[in-house]
Amino acid sequence: MLPGPRASGYALGMPIPAALLASLLLAVPAPAQDDALPQWIWLPDGAASDQDAYFVRDVEVGAGLARATLEASCDNSIELFVDGEQVAVNGQWETCLRIDVTQRFAREGAHRVAIEGWNESGPAGMWFKLSLEYEDGATRAELSDASWLVASEVPEGWTARDFAPEGFARAAELGALGCSPWGLPFGTTDGKPPRALDAAEIEVPAGFSVELVHNVPQTTEGSWVSLCALPDGRLIASDQYGGLFRVTPSAIGDGEAGTRVEALDVAVGEAQGLLWAFDALYVVGGTSGSGEAGLYRVTDSDGDGELDRVELLRALDGWGEHGPHAVVLAPDGASLFVVAGNHTTLPEISSSRVPELWAEDQLLPRLDDPRGHAVGKLAPAGWVCRTDPDGKAWELYACGMRNAYDLAFNADGELFTFDSDMEWDVGLPWYRPTRVLHLVPGADYGWRAGSGKWPASYPDSWPAVVDVGLASPTGVVFAPESWGAPWSDALLIADWAYGKVHAVRLEPQGASYGGEALEFLAGKPLPVTDLVVVGDALYFTTGGRRVQSGLYRVTGAAPSAAPRSGLDERLEAMDDFEAQMARGERHRLESGDSDPGLRTIRSASGKRSFDTWPYLEVADDPFTVRAARTALEELPRASWQADALEHAATSQARIHTTVALARVASKHPDATLDAGLAAKLRERWLGIDFVTLGSPDWIGALRAYALVSLRLGPPDAAERAAASARLEPWFPRGDDALDRELCRLLVHLDAPYVVERSLMLLDAAETQEPRIHYLYCLAYAHAGWTPERREAYFRTLQLAIRDFTGGASLTQYLQKIRDEAAKQLSAEERVRLSPYLVELEKPATPPSRLRSFVKAWKPSDLVAADVTPAARDLERGRALMDEATCLSCHRFGGAGGNTGPDLTGAGNRFALKDALDAVLTPSAQISDQYQDTELVTTDDELLVGRIEGEEADRVLLRTLPPQDELWEVPRAEIATLRPHPLSRMPQGLLDTYDESEVLDLVAALLAGPGE
Repeated sequence: MLPGPRASGYALGMPIPAALLASLLLAVPAPAQDDALPQWIWLPDGAASDQDAYFVRDVEVGAGLARATLEASCDNSIELFVDGEQVAVNGQWETCLRIDVTQRFAREGAHRVAIEGWNESGPAGMWFKLSLEYEDGATRAELSDASWLVASEVPEGWTARDFAPEGFARAAELGALGCSPWGLPFGTTDGKPPRALDAAEIEVPAGFSVELVHNVPQTTEGSWVSLCALPDGRLIASDQYGGLFRVTPSAIGDGEAGTRVEALDVAVGEAQGLLWAFDALYVVGGTSGSGEAGLYRVTDSDGDGELDRVELLRALDGWGEHGPHAVVLAPDGASLFVVAGNHTTLPEISSSRVPELWAEDQLLPRLDDPRGHAVGKLAPAGWVCRTDPDGKAWELYACGMRNAYDLAFNADGELFTFDSDMEWDVGLPWYRPTRVLHLVPGADYGWRAGSGKWPASYPDSWPAVVDVGLASPTGVVFAPESWGAPWSDALLIADWAYGKVHAVRLEPQGASYGGEALEFLAGKPLPVTDLVVVGDALYFTTGGRRVQSGLYRVTGAAPSAAPRSGLDERLEAMDDFEAQMARGERHRLESGDSDPGLRTIRSASGKRSFDTWPYLEVADDPFTVRAARTALEELPRASWQADALEHAATSQARIHTTVALARVASKHPDATLDAGLAAKLRERWLGIDFVTLGSPDWIGALRAYALVSLRLGPPDAAERAAASARLEPWFPRGDDALDRELCRLLVHLDAPYVVERSLMLLDAAETQEPRIHYLYCLAYAHAGWTPERREAYFRTLQLAIRDFTGGASLTQYLQKIRDEAAKQLSAEERVRLSPYLVELEKPATPPSRLRSFVKAWKPSDLVAADVTPAARDLERGRALMDEATCLSCHRFGGAGGNTGPDLTGAGNRFALKDALDAVLTPSAQISDQYQDTELVTTDDELLVGRIEGEEADRVLLRTLPPQDELWEVPRAEIATLRPHPLSRMPQGLLDTYDESEVLDLVAALLAGPGE
């Protein structure tokens, strides 16, 4: 359990008169035998969810103590104090503390034992045993029983030896150690709190230093995922599953010494976005226990310097790792920006910078993720909104991201984020690397669920600044200017999965930017969650998914760069000026406010009727052209349609005006303007001079035609024939990206030659991504098949299902493609092709040797082991990963299965304890992406599995293996949909391995495949 804020004061339950306290605290029971059992004890008023309990007892120790051994546990977490000093913590009730505390009790006389226990889902039950051995051979055991005192709330200082626990009550006994439901403990621990990675182990560039400012105690402060700065230099941090904490960092250079952390006594937490602005703390999170996500404002209502008032400004429909995320202050200091992941419904908006013309726009049928991710999530998912300080008016600013976690403005007021893609899609043609995005008003960055993601080259999709590759994006912030080149003003982006922070040095490119991602800092494990700059220092947190957290500080500066010549400085100034001019043009197009003539009809002569026209015709910058098209879409169509049809002078203008007309006419029909519009656009499209087009405009032209079909209706037979004949000389072109789009459109057009030529491209492709693309497109092709081509297609597809590797969904996507293609087969063809419609077995692997049970391993049994590469046999460990069937579900260094998380970078985010928790107790923490769903019907039937599809009237759920059945359940028959608490990874997978084997396997996991 990760406790929330502690309230002041203490609860009175069956209060004991003060006169009796001293005698009760020092009451010594009759001498106990060595085999005496302690009692499970708890609060006298019984069970409650999310319960805290505070136990106290004084122990009298005589002279001549030789040894004192303490044992204790609490369901489910415990923090133990002796005479006011913390002795141990433990967050796993089934693993008991066992500590030599001789030095703690060496002084003759009374000692105060204080125990804080808590349980997030039930009562806080505790047991305790202190075994005392004396030099003369006498022994005594101090046990938990009804003589202990307990309270549900306590004041500060309650653990001190001289604290008088007035208002405490006698504890209630539940049964002796070993009773149901707990049984006996499975292992022991010394109670030493886990540690975040030592700062000395973090690699940073020359001139910089790193300090661990605070090692976050997991049992009391959780696992931190978000961070913000207060005006006085203090920080606010949030536990992913708990409350908020105010941090007063130590002085620079003092490390952990002097850092102070206070739990905030406010009923809001689980924040993935924090911001101090307008004399308030803004929190994107939820209220304690309510589960209501939203944008909250927390203020100090009575001026005593403590935050105490919580307001929900706007509820948001989304939760968890793909829910609402960061909140940042706009450069104008007057408004807020909020970003949300793709599982968050767009809130009710007052206005939109994005033209409200969005749609899925899939030329071929979309394949939903077969593992159920984001099924039913439609545009505009993955959004950024601007709102006022009171959260009343919301404006959609941009959309089409997948799961951007954070936002940052640069010195020019331009907005950036670091966006992810679905790692399950690695190896598939629609996978896009994680990427830095320049977020501009009105933009759609093309995320669509399943196979439907738009390539960045589409004219209705905005491109990235830089592709980073495999990563798990979290916090972003701009580095301090004082850091020096090349780090000053670089965009720092955090990668949770691979334990790194990259620095992206942004270089102006037209009206936007380009860049290159350089590694700034890295560690192992270093699961970075958030970043914030305070003065010249960078603070960052590690944590998430209950792993060990730390708060770090980076200070310093890069070594002085070589002096620059005056010519270099003048050239740079010229580049900056040109970039400012280009961005200024884009801003005018985006706003329409700066130039009174921007959106005003200037002439009825049939020539340039508004100022956006030159940008559509000749601009070579993708952001400027898209901004111009967006501005066009917001004008009355009657003011520009005739010009678009009759006077667009360049291919680029024809492409973008076709896109604009298709989008606007579909959402805002006008009988006067719509007559024959689709036919006119197709006829005009035929006149595009393809000879002069480069690859981007080629793809733009194909997309424009597709949008006419999608938005205004499919072409008739004559129009299809004309378009396919127009494209026949150009397919294939020898350009991979272009040939893929040609294939997609030609399948839509039923071009008679598309099957034969696509099969040639399929056979010639050197990598699996284009091969899968052609397999996908051809699943919907009707014309041009022969028996030989059908057989070649299904044979290739069968081998792809067996042999292609990638993310967790890849194989099931290929199976879906096969199912779609098989729908076109006649009964006779199904019989003839039946050998290719069954699964091929994977190449046989040698059977594992039979093993006997060794031990039910628990993380506490191994957490103190040395798993450095020098201490373990990594080669044997990797072999054991295969033998233990780890690689049947997980990928590791490019090999293995794809139904579980990729383990390649596990050592970058997991410490030993976290790795042991994941391997030995897999159900303790399940990522949103891998959690099954429980569906309970109105007839009390329980189905467990993955959601494969959701519609207004039904849900499609595929049950767990080995049943693996697809159930179609009407929504009217669904009583409950809830997360399933068990992982698909079985408990006890390594219980037939001895200690050295388990440690070799875990060491290999942490070392990674390349060491």
